[in-house]
Amino acid sequence: MLYQIHLVNNIFQNQFEVTNQYHEISYFICGCLNTLSQMIILKTKNNEEIGRLYHDKKCPNSKYYIKIKDNAPINITTVNLGYKEVLFAAHLCYWAYGNVKNQQFYCYKGIKKIATIFIAIKSNDITISCDIKDNIDPTYILLTAILITKLHVSTLHLPNLKILTNPQLQA
Repeated sequence: MLYQIHLVNNIFQNQFEVTNQYHEISYFICGCLNTLSQMIILKTKNNEEIGRLYHDKKCPNSKYYIKIKDNAPINITTVNLGYKEVLFAAHLCYWAYGNVKNQQFYCYKGIKKIATIFIAIKSNDITISCDIKDNIDPTYILLTAILITKLHVSTLHLPNLKILTNPQLQA
């Protein structure tokens, strides 16, 4: 199943649609994407929370957790291998690796590839496509795609600032 998240550079938008391969809304991503410490919530069309991505502010290291409804929080460990980055969730034996320069990440469960994440970056927006194999629950993969985007793509919600200079102060 193919899912797409279209992130538009809009200061006031805190809810993004997740559409399926038929361009129907399947989920909503709620929360502000402008900083790494902001919580992101994944909701169904009926406004029911099914998962969340959050940052542990108490920990000096950057620790992220994915909490899926009725499950314990899953710690996401990030390992940088130079030109590739690996995200690992030990509880589920899920891992993802890839490179933003290539705009592609791959998700695995054990040694089986379960999804491919494509990140298309344009001047004012980002489109994340998640091609999920078989009948895998998309919750973890969609939240992982948002985490990858938050870690590697510059903030979306910052307005363009005009720097004004005072000619009298330059003398």
